[in-house]
Amino acid sequence: MIKALSLAIFLTIPLAESTVVHKRTQGLIDIEGTKKDIWISCSPVKDASFLEVRILDSDKVYLFFYRRVQEREQCLKAKNEYEKMVNYGGTVRVVGIRPDEEVNEPKYRKVKGIPERFTNVNKLTSAYFVRLQVKGKCKPYFSEDCDLPKNYWGGITPGK
Repeated sequence: MIKALSLAIFLTIPLAESTVVHKRTQGLIDIEGTKKDIWISCSPVKDASFLEVRILDSDKVYLFFYRRVQEREQCLKAKNEYEKMVNYGGTVRVVGIRPDEEVNEPKYRKVKGIPERFTNVNKLTSAYFVRLQVKGKCKPYFSEDCDLPKNYWGGITPGK
């Protein structure tokens, strides 16, 4: 009887998801993942880089990227700041605008310097980076995008 009751209680407890989508519209994505499922990098483009934040969610990856290239050193400095924030908390929340979902073609699944588990996935959703939040800390692309809740939408029209 006790074993059956224990099993029934266990089966009714929801298993913790590693990734939670808080909001997804045509214009915005707000997602939270555990720090083990986050990868931050500076993609090389000659002497410049795009800062990228990847969040793994089973067979798909959410890719948030800066809107323009930066000098490599500037990108690495920002990357280090974001990594310090990620290490500060258990979960990381990232907001982006204009999400675009696509099938991740096998020829694009190998990216030098990025662990295979973040690239060898079936679906890829990419978005322009708005902000990263960890335990009350916030670092935005544009300074006003951490003025919450006022600028939650990152400059887009709500509801789109």
